[in-house]
Amino acid sequence: MIFFGVFESLLGIAQHFLNNTFFNTYDSNGTPIFLSIFYSNGLSSSDPFSGSEVRAFGTMDSGLTLGVFVLLSMALVLSEIPRLKKRTKLILLLIFLIAIYSTLTRNIYTATLIFIFFYLFKKNSKKRISKKYLKLIYVLATIVCFISIWLQSLIQIISQLFQALGFNVNTFSGRFIFLQAAITRIKSFSSLLFGAGMPITSEIPVDNSMFYLMLQFGLILAIIFIFFMYGSFLDCLKNDSFYQNNYSIAIFMLLFPFVSYGNNIFHAFCISYIILILFFEKPSELDQYIRIEKTNNEITV
Repeated sequence: MIFFGVFESLLGIAQHFLNNTFFNTYDSNGTPIFLSIFYSNGLSSSDPFSGSEVRAFGTMDSGLTLGVFVLLSMALVLSEIPRLKKRTKLILLLIFLIAIYSTLTRNIYTATLIFIFFYLFKKNSKKRISKKYLKLIYVLATIVCFISIWLQSLIQIISQLFQALGFNVNTFSGRFIFLQAAITRIKSFSSLLFGAGMPITSEIPVDNSMFYLMLQFGLILAIIFIFFMYGSFLDCLKNDSFYQNNYSIAIFMLLFPFVSYGNNIFHAFCISYIILILFFEKPSELDQYIRIEKTNNEITV
């Protein structure tokens, strides 16, 4: 898994710094295959334009998806699951951070800062962040995702503040205008519940995972999907030994509602969650492995 993450990261770094996609970006009908892999000054597109740079995307559909996968790889490297020396971990983390920079994706930058904040908080604090606070943060972030369309005025004020400070956030604030347009496609109460007749189009993109689930599959299935994601997060916290030794994985899972706020990233995180669930299946064997490793290290010292 980590090896694949390194491969994707190195390919993405080469794509960005050599400004070369290395792949045909159109199918036989002339339709773009990848999503917004060209970027310049706050603007992004699936088609190259004057002055645009290539975002790192590896073999995935976008820089955003690659960024999520790289963050997952970082979480695994920082956990107790792989048998890696400290120097090896540092080299891998450096590669992953360069790959994250190369995605030119602000939401991934924000997610990385959140990940680093929580991880360093644990490292530099005498007490770990209580599980109940992590649960509360996850729930509150999910709620904010759902009500974001009604926070548009506040978002516009914040966006103007950041623009005054020299940050280009036009595309971010504009996404919530598209959300309002998408909501108008709901024609009946049954379509709200079951998602009938609400196709998601490129003309009206839905850059919010919670609204995407609701519009595409209906409110009922959206709630089921969200409870699955939250339940998987709780499984990570359930085993004390796993949580203490693999805190980085819990923090990665916590990122889902934060990244979902400004992008539709459900599929990438859902696949990541399923991969991580495999590590929860046999906690007793994992705990025994961790204890043996620590004992061996103490004997070596």
